[in-house]
Amino acid sequence: MGAKYNVTMTRMAANRRVWALTDLLGRPMGQIIGTRGPGFIIKPDKRAQHIMSRDPHGPFGSLEDALRAIERRLRGVCRWAPNPDVRDVGR
Repeated sequence: MGAKYNVTMTRMAANRRVWALTDLLGRPMGQIIGTRGPGFIIKPDKRAQHIMSRDPHGPFGSLEDALRAIERRLRGVCRWAPNPDVRDVGR
């Protein structure tokens, strides 16, 4: 059995259809990209090709389907990064 990887997913401010994937040490793992049509594709970072290259990269019917594919391949958990644009209205 290989290592397990947990990944954090952060929506990119410059392009709201792209989510950056990083491991818990902040190393780039790739991106999830919303396609022009329905669906999402996974684009592994060149440094993570050996980790994420075996599974299909899409298109996936939903963002959640793409996340599940990553979790299966990495045998870890994908977490959403906190969105700094959303403010807690209770403060």
